[in-house]
Amino acid sequence: MYNGSGECKMSEESEEIGIKAEVERLTARVEALNEAREAFNERYSNMSEKIGELRSMIMANERDADEFKHMSKIYNKYKMP
Repeated sequence: MYNGSGECKMSEESEEIGIKAEVERLTARVEALNEAREAFNERYSNMSEKIGELRSMIMANERDADEFKHMSKIYNKYKMP
């Protein structure tokens, strides 16, 4: 089907449909990438939180070990022969 200027209207419509399909495909891909980024950020946050908890546990263990050493020195100093 031709319009008044002699161009094929069907090819313009099919080209427009192709462009719309490509835009939809790219939009879906961007959304999928955004979801993947959000999932990564969530995992990263969880790992950071767990690392912080481990650091706290290690520091508490070190404090306990230091206290034990100190108590051991006191005990050894005052124990009966």
